[in-house]
Amino acid sequence: MTTTSPRLYFWNSPHRGKILGWLLGVLVLGLTTIGLKMHLTFLGWAPSLVFTFGTFASVAVIIAAAIALLRLAERSGNRTTIVASAIFVFVYSALAVPTFIADIKSENDRYAESLREQASGQFLAGLFSTPAPLWFRAFILLCILAPLAIWIRAFVVYSRGHPARESTKETPRAQAEPVAESGIRVRCRSCRSLNAESAKFCSECGTQL
Repeated sequence: MTTTSPRLYFWNSPHRGKILGWLLGVLVLGLTTIGLKMHLTFLGWAPSLVFTFGTFASVAVIIAAAIALLRLAERSGNRTTIVASAIFVFVYSALAVPTFIADIKSENDRYAESLREQASGQFLAGLFSTPAPLWFRAFILLCILAPLAIWIRAFVVYSRGHPARESTKETPRAQAEPVAESGIRVRCRSCRSLNAESAKFCSECGTQL
């Protein structure tokens, strides 16, 4: 019996397109989220109401990537894609979430330092005077957690597929049961029609057997 290497199995797998789609979607969401934050909070400033073209482009790419991953999640009903995409999603989340928390702490520290510089009258005091507001931080966190939430949806869809497979395994047994009962028939006294041995009422007139 010949064994196939994992690398060769991946390239020969019919699901490699979905796996690469997950990898590309996670990378695009991650990199675009970083780009959006740089557009709006460069040098620690609060998001400006004057949105640039880069801001609109970043938001559009984030939405498009999230929709693409949602569509991909609905079609990832196989174990190979679920396991491979889990690796991408959980590694990305394990790196992105601590980085996001550290970035918030850095903004708060720079804000406190800016207040001290402003009080002492130093040059360029107040450059980092306003950290990102809560709504913007929540939006960035939502973008970061989007791949994980979409993967959970794909896992739920994959898990719901199992009962269907189990029911298909039981169909031959269910089809065999009437065959086992077909040897003995009970005749109804009222309408003289034949019924299964286990029947309690006539299938034609409803009379108790």
